[in-house]
Amino acid sequence: ESSFFNYGGGLKKANGIIVNSFHELEPHAINSFLEDPGLRGLPVYPVGPVLNLETKPKETVDSDNIIKWLDDQPPSSVVFLCFGSVGAFDKDQVREIACAIEKCGTRFLWSLRKPPPNGTMGPASDYPLSDLTAVLPEGFLDRTAEIGK
Repeated sequence: ESSFFNYGGGLKKANGIIVNSFHELEPHAINSFLEDPGLRGLPVYPVGPVLNLETKPKETVDSDNIIKWLDDQPPSSVVFLCFGSVGAFDKDQVREIACAIEKCGTRFLWSLRKPPPNGTMGPASDYPLSDLTAVLPEGFLDRTAEIGK
């Protein structure tokens, strides 16, 4: 509780707010920051997303296949599910999300992250492709192969 108050108190000393987004992606959200009287006129700096295009994709991601698949989809037809670099869910939550995605029938690209071991505060990590069947509902990858990655 005290850490929350310390964090809030520190915000009063801020000279600005950095937001991991950009105006063209989320104009409503960025404008709401700019118009919020509670921010006391603090400048908002939308600086994201910050990408390192020089690094090679991890072996868990077949980026060429994903880009080709995205290029083959109709414009504005794919939902991107990504909960950030630390966003991860336990097995039951992953299965619920997967069931909802499948029932919607909407094309999707899902960045699924593995949570740190129980009781730790480490970062989320990528699932090896072979581990996906352990957390997704049985047959999910086969049933959604045409509409999702």
